Amino acid sequence: MPDTNDILKQTGIEIEGGEALEELEKKFQAISASAPIAATAAKAGMLSEKKAELEKLLDRISKDLASLKTKVKGDLDNLKKLKDAVEQELVKVKNLEATKTKVEAEIEKVIELEKNEENLSKEVAELEKEIG
Repeated sequence: MPDTNDILKQTGIEIEGGEALEELEKKFQAISASAPIAATAAKAGMLSEKKAELEKLLDRISKDLASLKTKVKGDLDNLKKLKDAVEQELVKVKNLEATKTKVEAEIEKVIELEKNEENLSKEVAELEKEIG
């Protein structure tokens, strides 16, 4: 039986941890931790800087999200193809099992016919002795 990881690799599915998402979440928390700043003239520059950082982070998140959506769609398509292939193989297995059952039944019939033939041969031999 093939290794699941090999099957996933063959279909192009990559399983990644959530490290990249955790990193983005930490950056967001670090930036927004100091967000409650009074809107004074002296702090207006800081607010502007924080806004720029948040917009930059939002842009990165948007790009990562688009990339991740594309990857997930591809993975889903690959899984659907894999599911279809497995279902086709299961049909083959069921057909082979049915054929095996039929062959086993035929073998039993042949064995029974051989026994009947052997018994008939014995009866013929006994009758020949009685006649002869």
